[in-house]
Amino acid sequence: MEAEDNTVVSAYEKRISQLQLDKQVMQEKIAKCGRPIRDFDDSFRTAMDFLANPHELWASERMESRHAVMKLTFADRLAYVRGEGFRNLKPPCLSRL
Repeated sequence: MEAEDNTVVSAYEKRISQLQLDKQVMQEKIAKCGRPIRDFDDSFRTAMDFLANPHELWASERMESRHAVMKLTFADRLAYVRGEGFRNLKPPCLSRL
């Protein structure tokens, strides 16, 4: 395609450079695809820390830690009835039976 107007040529060049940058970003994402976010040792250490003392994670100020404790402790969401409080739940190992 031929263009004689400088503004059109600069617009084409700008678009081509943007597409090349997008291509590089996508190639980097593809190279990282399939790799775990954390390595096994970090994940294992976190799990063992939880099993050693779940209250320590619960007492932390991070909401992510509290959510992890809830997910690892209960198989389902906690049922709450207004005026009565939380309902009894089966532990995760019994809920699969």
